[in-house]
Amino acid sequence: MTYLLPPTGRMKNKILPSDFACKETQRNQNYTDHSPMLVVRPNDHIRLLYQENGHATRIEDDPNRNGTSGTVTVVGTRHATSTDTLQDILDSSSARYHATTHISSFDDGVCYQANGTPEALKRQRQSQRPRLEMEGPDLWCGQDFVVPGSLQSRDIYTVYWIWNFDGLASTERYTTCLDVLVSG
Repeated sequence: MTYLLPPTGRMKNKILPSDFACKETQRNQNYTDHSPMLVVRPNDHIRLLYQENGHATRIEDDPNRNGTSGTVTVVGTRHATSTDTLQDILDSSSARYHATTHISSFDDGVCYQANGTPEALKRQRQSQRPRLEMEGPDLWCGQDFVVPGSLQSRDIYTVYWIWNFDGLASTERYTTCLDVLVSG
C-alpha cells in the first residue's frame, strides 16, 4: 500500500511536479467485498494506523536521520482525481485540498515495535490504548483526523497520508491513499 517518491530507479532526492500522489493501484476506487470502502459520517474521528518498523524505537541507530522519524501530513478532499500529483495536494493555495490538513510527528510518542530496545521496553510500560489483534505484540503508530462536518451523504472523501522522511542527504516521501464513503 505504500508508495515511495522519488520512485526507485530514478535520480535520488528529486520529486517531480508530475509525480502522482497515489500508487497506481490506489488512483481509482478498487474496492471489493473482502476489502470494502470505509463508511463514515460527518464529524467522525478516524485513526490511521501504521507500523513504526524501528523508525521510532531505533531511529537513533540511523545517523542519516538526525534522531527524527519525520512528519506525517494528512490531507483530505472530496474533489480527488486519478491524476492528482503530490504537488497538487500539497499546494496550500488550492481550495480543492485543504478541507482536512493535519501535520504531526511520524512517531506518536507511544507506538513501538516489540524489538527489545530500551525505547521499545519503555513504551511497553506506558499507559496505552487497547491493542488491536492485527498489531500482534507491537503497538502501531497512529494519526487522528476528523471527517469534515460539511460532507453530504454519498460523498466520496479521499484521504492522502504523506510521510516526509527526509534525511541529512535524502528526500523521501511515502504516501498511501484512502477513499471513504459518507453516509447520512
